Amino acid sequence: MPRLPALPLLLLALAGCAEVAADAPALLTRAEIADRTMNAADTARGTQAADELGYRAAQLRARAAQLRHNDRDAAERAELLRRAQLLEEQQT
Repeated sequence: MPRLPALPLLLLALAGCAEVAADAPALLTRAEIADRTMNAADTARGTQAADELGYRAAQLRARAAQLRHNDRDAAERAELLRRAQLLEEQQT
């Protein structure tokens, strides 16, 4: 059995959808369309807020790593000073 190409079948199907009766009811009411539009905007705002929070979280993690590094440096300095004092005490 020969197969028909998909494009002609698609065009045939679309041809049947070309005309709609003038008195045909709308698929969605204006309120439903407005509600969907509002939800889409809320989703976009939610995505934007999530992106902003992700960016801020990355900045906070970087700052925390920097502070941990600085604390380690301070601890290393304190340890070196303590050892230097011990050496001075041993030499005197």
